Amino acid sequence: MEILEQLAVRKIIPVLTISSLTEIEAISERLKKLNLNIVEIVLRTEISFEAARQLAKDPELTVGIGTVINESDLLRAQDHGIKFAVSPGTDVRLIRCAERIGIPYLPGIATASEVMVCLSEGVKVMKFFPAEAMGGLATLEALSAPFPEVRFIPTGGLSEKNFQIYLAHPSVLAVGGKWMIGE
Repeated sequence: MEILEQLAVRKIIPVLTISSLTEIEAISERLKKLNLNIVEIVLRTEISFEAARQLAKDPELTVGIGTVINESDLLRAQDHGIKFAVSPGTDVRLIRCAERIGIPYLPGIATASEVMVCLSEGVKVMKFFPAEAMGGLATLEALSAPFPEVRFIPTGGLSEKNFQIYLAHPSVLAVGGKWMIGE
């Protein structure tokens, strides 16, 4: 199943910062126990790529990388069994590189201008980041009105207390965060 179809079904993406490779087995088991089969490993530690590569070996998990900020991150992901990539912002070079190498890619947006750039590149599913800091549901509502064809994946500040209000919005495909596995 394509990653966007999986997201539409699963609805929740754990966004994890992994600081030790000794955590991998426990993280994998916890994700599967919670039926959270799609995971984003953010590139914020020296072992992030290796952690993602090790998790990607598990056939029950769909592993992506986040905090992608340059083309070399995308190219490196290709060699690590990574199934998708996510950025905190919008960069046309990254959109085009991801298309060229065939990796599903979710650019980050926080403004209407960024949505327009993504649409001009054919991207209709975008990460809304940092969701809570950028005005939360009110901003999402404002952005979705002029762009009804866009589906958003809010991350940044979502928690067990507020993620369901995001999921209830018709423009939201899925949500991401770290609350669900106690990070």
